[in-house]
Amino acid sequence: PSYMRDKEKYIRSTRLLQKVFFGIRNSSTRLAEGVTLEVEGSLANGIEVAEELPQQPVRKRINKMPYIRSLWRNSHITPDVEIYDEEFRITVKFDTIQPGHISIIEVPVFIGSRESKHLLMNATVVSNNLPIPAKSALQIDFNVISKPPLELDFLRQ
Repeated sequence: PSYMRDKEKYIRSTRLLQKVFFGIRNSSTRLAEGVTLEVEGSLANGIEVAEELPQQPVRKRINKMPYIRSLWRNSHITPDVEIYDEEFRITVKFDTIQPGHISIIEVPVFIGSRESKHLLMNATVVSNNLPIPAKSALQIDFNVISKPPLELDFLRQ
């Protein structure tokens, strides 16, 4: 009985949420050890964030193997998404980064918006050999194009 609701939720999520990969560059001349990136933002005004997309619902679960996240996924640079109240926090542990190199997460975070807007996020980089955390701002621009309403008056024109 919940198949149609699950399918509708799956379709909306896959259309709304887009892949976002975070990366960090070590611009110093020293090895960065124990690097952690924390990105915080607001979920207000239609913003949605997810660690992974929902799985496509199956009408009959007979003789079907349930989806199991592989252990490989947890063994590399992957994000951790926390949602609380109207805020979200994405934490990525990069471990060590060589001088002059860029490290990029291997599994994306999914971010979407129901409205055209700018999402401003605060980013903090913490490292074992960094005297103080480095703070910066990130921005994602969403350009949402609304579909025309499906009303009889509109269709007659």
